[in-house]
Amino acid sequence: MTYTSPDAPVDRAIDTKVEEGIDWTKVLNIDLLNITWRTAKISDFDAILQLVDENVRNIFEIDETGSKLLYLIEHSFYFLVAINFQGLIVGAVSVNDVPPLCYIAPAEWDSWLQKKFELYKFRYHNTLWIHFLAYTKRYKNVIFHCLLEPIFMRWSLVTKLAIYVPPKVKVRKKWICFFERVGTVVKPGPEESHMGVDSDSDEYPTNIYCVSRNRFLEPIFLKKAEEEDKEVIQKTLEKDHKKLVKRFGTKYLNKIITDPRYTTFIGST
Repeated sequence: MTYTSPDAPVDRAIDTKVEEGIDWTKVLNIDLLNITWRTAKISDFDAILQLVDENVRNIFEIDETGSKLLYLIEHSFYFLVAINFQGLIVGAVSVNDVPPLCYIAPAEWDSWLQKKFELYKFRYHNTLWIHFLAYTKRYKNVIFHCLLEPIFMRWSLVTKLAIYVPPKVKVRKKWICFFERVGTVVKPGPEESHMGVDSDSDEYPTNIYCVSRNRFLEPIFLKKAEEEDKEVIQKTLEKDHKKLVKRFGTKYLNKIITDPRYTTFIGST
């Protein structure tokens, strides 16, 4: 394998077999291009805890022991970890269908959001709430897509991922660029203060950030298939779904499009 630096003369190349002391993951960003994900396990606890810094600790209320992480790994709606090509955990995210508010009953948070924040678009059937999100800084430019895109791909009804940020807690600039801050028309009253801070304060308001499905996946528009669409569908099947063509043949496609007993839809971006 030979790598030529863009700043080096054309006739000068670096041979990886000779330059054994070079960390090629830093030169070629191999690890940034080979990140996979899987569901978290209890055995991942120590590696996930290593990702927690002061900012993450404040936002998600993770104590020194990390006991909350153990609970989330076992009871989260979905807990994912991102793994680089060396098998090391470099990011983690936990999502649930309720906000991380201990004083709001799971059955009441929907109406609470509507009354206190007037967030009528945030409902239990279309929004998942992030209860934990941490990563190694080296992966900050790719980690959001690696961790959040699989969630949208797995649950088609989920249109938003949201983060509830307690008062008096700053959010990283990277998060502000990636997540959209939701305007909260009505703030919670003093009786519902969080972390001992008056949530009704203008200086330290409660913030909610969210990211939409469209940030990761292009919206698909569906329409009823017509006879003139048959040629396009046929080419797609022959290119990407050869097993279906081999099993059902080409006559089956004509049948499901023209036969009134069937309704066939096609999607386009």
